[in-house]
Amino acid sequence: MAGLGRYTRFITNIYAHTGAPYLSKKRSYAVKPWLKGDVLDIGCGGESSLADLLDEGQRYVCIDIQEDAIQRLRETKPEHEFYCFDIEEEGKLLEIMRSQFDTIVLLAVIEHLKNPAALLRQCRSLLKPNGCIVISTPTPRGDKLMRAFKRAFGIKHEELEEYSPHITNFDEQTLGSLLTSDNHLRVACYKKFEFGLNQLIVGSK
Repeated sequence: MAGLGRYTRFITNIYAHTGAPYLSKKRSYAVKPWLKGDVLDIGCGGESSLADLLDEGQRYVCIDIQEDAIQRLRETKPEHEFYCFDIEEEGKLLEIMRSQFDTIVLLAVIEHLKNPAALLRQCRSLLKPNGCIVISTPTPRGDKLMRAFKRAFGIKHEELEEYSPHITNFDEQTLGSLLTSDNHLRVACYKKFEFGLNQLIVGSK
């Protein structure tokens, strides 16, 4: 059993240092065409790879719940703005963010939320006219594959998610409804990437 535990930790460590950064970069490049004007990145994690894709002079604001990650980013990317708080705390996003943005990005975030519609309503209020919300999340197939991978290697769910498991999984229809019916946004783009394991949707104001 001890050997199995070491093997599980080995696999988890490989994912954390290789797989997770790779997926983060793939998601970032998928959203790059939509990174216009002032950008708010919600749930950026420790990588904050979007900042490296922006043009000089673009404002970049990042939010994450991980205090150590935000502190590290403040030190390595002092030209940008970083905030640490729980985005699911009611009204907190609007309380702290007093300006509007051209682009709001949520990469691999909404599947972790208890109430994604409530957060997106706050995001909509922070959008400038003609602004857009860009969301990536695993497809049902991608989520199922990841869960199967964890089961196969005996990895607990939270060991591959930095601090919270997936709560909801979305398909094209439920994502579209979240933007259009719940938040009165227009779907400007929908596509799958990474062999259909991930999906991207853009809602325009």
